Amino acid sequence: MKDVPALTNLLLDEFSVFRDLEIEEYQSIATAVDQRTYQDGEALFEAGELSRELYGIINGRVEILRSDESGRDRRLAILEPHAVLGELGFVLGEPRTATVRAIERLDVWCLNGRMFDALAEAHSEAARNIESNIIRMMAQRLSDTNKQLIKLMEGREGDYHVDDDDDIEDQLMRRWTV
Repeated sequence: MKDVPALTNLLLDEFSVFRDLEIEEYQSIATAVDQRTYQDGEALFEAGELSRELYGIINGRVEILRSDESGRDRRLAILEPHAVLGELGFVLGEPRTATVRAIERLDVWCLNGRMFDALAEAHSEAARNIESNIIRMMAQRLSDTNKQLIKLMEGREGDYHVDDDDDIEDQLMRRWTV
């Protein structure tokens, strides 16, 4: 059985995607959110999979993987507690662009898109706030990526430079996020 008050407090305190909601809205969201546990090496989702689920990391870490042209998985990022992921599939309903795998025991919350749509019927303002927060998060990630791309394209020294052994595509691939 789900501990709704504890989950409500967790969502309220730790995840900005749920900010600006009334307490009753948090409680409604908490009833629509599942808590899941994954073991080391277990995938939350695979690249190409269709899923409208949004995840938040409560405890543990995940790696974001994308296969290169040779089929080898390349680690693009590691996400830690309080990170939200899966927003592209959740918002756009498009296939997942990467595989997300637990790299240790992992506890997450998961909000299913259909559950969210049903919740939006009853709490339209709360749904708009959540969507706005997701858009804000995505815009920040895009801004960060653009800054990295500009540094990379300018050939600045430091973390972002192009050399003979590592082309721009490879460097972007490593900095890419879900």
